[in-house]
Amino acid sequence: MPVQPSAGDWHLVILAAGRGQRFAGAVPKMLAPVRCGQGLLELLLKALLVEHHWPAAQISVVGAGPALPALRQLLHECGGGLQLHALAGGGSRGPLHSLAAALQDQRALAGNPNQPCWVLHADTFYPRTLLQLLLAQPPAAQPLVVVEPAKQGEALEVGVALNESGQVLALGPGRGWGWRMLPAVGWPPSLFPELLEPARQHWSQWQLLKALLASHSAQALISTGSGVFDVDTLADHQRARQRLQST
Repeated sequence: MPVQPSAGDWHLVILAAGRGQRFAGAVPKMLAPVRCGQGLLELLLKALLVEHHWPAAQISVVGAGPALPALRQLLHECGGGLQLHALAGGGSRGPLHSLAAALQDQRALAGNPNQPCWVLHADTFYPRTLLQLLLAQPPAAQPLVVVEPAKQGEALEVGVALNESGQVLALGPGRGWGWRMLPAVGWPPSLFPELLEPARQHWSQWQLLKALLASHSAQALISTGSGVFDVDTLADHQRARQRLQST
């Protein structure tokens, strides 16, 4: 059954301001068609709005540079209420910079600055079951890290170690981790000042989480065989087209 959110549910921030230098395609990677003429961002927005009935007013997209006109058009086509936050200066310094812009805009607008947020990525495919898992998770007082089991000996972009109660003990790149971190992080309002800290805005979220583990706890939301993947290169895009057009 689709999730029926209430006014107290998570806000969703979708990061779409990366430069995509490795992609080198004719259009930004999150807009390049992968299924039925739709790009990854369009698939994500329509899944949230149509399949999961998530309120448009609780979805923010962060964009920058040459992609902004196309992003505005896409959000308009997906219906009213979606918020586009345009980064000043033409690009993002990193995920935390993009996230900070969305949070600052939310405070400047008539949004709810004390609403927890899930942070998703526009260049990533999120299967229906994973979105349902995220949207059903109630707000918490600590960060939420989404993980799935890692293959033995696999080199990971971000691996995670958990204790028996599902709390995050450590995370970082390399081999030997029991869990893989997926591109979805839930942030409680109590940690928004950490996200807004300018000195950290060139970091990835996992780097901030790693720094915070000395003084804060983080909980894992466990998925099994999620099927999530992202697109960084033209080869990734071709594999995504083949994978999604066969489903």
